[in-house]
Amino acid sequence: METAPIPQTVKNAAKLLYVAAAIFFIAAYFLGREARMSLFDVLLLMGLPVAGMVYFIWLLTKGVFWVRSLFLAITIIHAFNLITGRIFILNGTYFVVGLFIWLMQIAALRLLYKKESNAWYSAKLMDDNLRR
Repeated sequence: METAPIPQTVKNAAKLLYVAAAIFFIAAYFLGREARMSLFDVLLLMGLPVAGMVYFIWLLTKGVFWVRSLFLAITIIHAFNLITGRIFILNGTYFVVGLFIWLMQIAALRLLYKKESNAWYSAKLMDDNLRR
């Protein structure tokens, strides 16, 4: 069975999320260096979450259905962190960066839950179920 090509909405959402992951890594790098962490610690502690983000973004482009729900939950948790001001306590700059990343996540979620994306994810889910 041939599956439909990846819709442009999913491709654009993935691009947004890759940029957000890069911004997060850069901000986390500077935050770690500001906290006088060694370069190895910064790369290890900040690189692992970014690697996980990149892996989940890749799964989104492969049509893995449950990753959208996980991403929605992570975005809600991120919003809660911003609202409670835990990030703001660190530094106003990092709060602004976190807010910008969150807005990018919201834009990506809108794209991931558009009609074309929903149809593609549903078709991929049905396709995967038929192959089992």
